[in-house]
Amino acid sequence: HETDLHRIEIPLEFHMLQSGTVHGLAFWFDVAFIGSNATVWLSTAPTQPLTHWYQVRCLLSQPIFAKQGQLLTGKVLMVANAKQSYDLTIESKIEGTTTVSTNTLDLKNPYFSGATEPSQPLDCTNYDFPPAEGCMIKLRGLPKMRISSTNRTNMFC
Repeated sequence: HETDLHRIEIPLEFHMLQSGTVHGLAFWFDVAFIGSNATVWLSTAPTQPLTHWYQVRCLLSQPIFAKQGQLLTGKVLMVANAKQSYDLTIESKIEGTTTVSTNTLDLKNPYFSGATEPSQPLDCTNYDFPPAEGCMIKLRGLPKMRISSTNRTNMFC
């Protein structure tokens, strides 16, 4: 139902494979168009052919330092707005600590496009695990960090 898309909540769980600073999350989507004879997939993943949607990067209001072995949890709440887009709220925390960071963003803002230039998607080509489990992303000269995820949302550090 269309109303299922008005409010989307995505739980987050990242097992930190090394220590580092978490600056935000990167998002993309996969959609299946199910026809009577065939199913066609559209993916905006960084490993797939470029589309005009690119990927989206969303910074936390305050970076979080996480140690190897810690669990970063939280949620992403997407609420449809009048601009045919979503207001997105990110909440991330390190389990067992008081460390929490949140941010609310308007996805219509072009600043969040993952492309560094019109024809350049995010660099996620140097990973050694499936994209659904995580990705190493380098943005703004920040070092790459390998993380592990249980969903299709990925984190950049």
